[in-house]
Amino acid sequence: MPTPDNIEFITRYTEDLFDALTENFNKCKDEANITSVHDCRVSLRRLMALIDVLSCLHPDEKKTLATSKKALKKLQKRFSPVRDIHVSEKYIIDNIASLCDSKSYLEWLASEADIIEEKLINDLNQAKFSKYSLIRDKMIRLFLGITSEAALTKTLYATLDDVFLEAIERLEKLDLNNIETFHSVRISLKRFRYTLEIVNLIDSAYKSSLDDLKRLQDYLGEIQDLTVLKNALMNCSPALKHEFEYDCMLGIMNERLSFLTNRFYTQRYEVLKLWEIKI
Repeated sequence: MPTPDNIEFITRYTEDLFDALTENFNKCKDEANITSVHDCRVSLRRLMALIDVLSCLHPDEKKTLATSKKALKKLQKRFSPVRDIHVSEKYIIDNIASLCDSKSYLEWLASEADIIEEKLINDLNQAKFSKYSLIRDKMIRLFLGITSEAALTKTLYATLDDVFLEAIERLEKLDLNNIETFHSVRISLKRFRYTLEIVNLIDSAYKSSLDDLKRLQDYLGEIQDLTVLKNALMNCSPALKHEFEYDCMLGIMNERLSFLTNRFYTQRYEVLKLWEIKI
């Protein structure tokens, strides 16, 4: 059960996330590498999960908090193109390059990465980070303004219940013939994970659920990475396709996608074991 120390702990957690975001944001202004881009996106997702909790605790601030969440989401999307191309390069190097001639495609990806990274760096250097500092200050003020431990407990569990039910609804619509349904489940489970992490801050009993969730998310994460990579591969120029083993690469991706989607589909109801509705 939360105590006044837990309120302070969650407040420090919020501060730590903004500190990490600030640090990695500044790193990306100089060099948009795979680690700093990833860490920025994770910090932003965790902060958005905290905003969902705050919106339930402070319904009178819901509109303002929705605007703050939208601003964080917009910032997160700035990193997406760089993230996708970094992941594509790494996936090919780690899993495909030894099986197919992909040198020319990797060289093309590297040149595209330079362009996209430069654009992100320029965007970040022009962005006013001060508005995110204002969001930080507001979130901390609202957390410190919590006076009822019962309200905090109820809100945490109610928020997690809602997020979990949303994930189950999307899980029921999972369709092996529609890759977008896997993407939908992946997004809802990400939201569930980051909300569960907040609860786990004050009750470590959910550590095993987080570990099991990560295993399931690994399938969905690789499915997403392969989907992005496959789309980019199929949309590259006809001339470029003749410079590497296109059919070989595409065949490996399709085979792996089929394995992963079927594997997750058969295990999908493992999600039901991750959480028991509290309220």
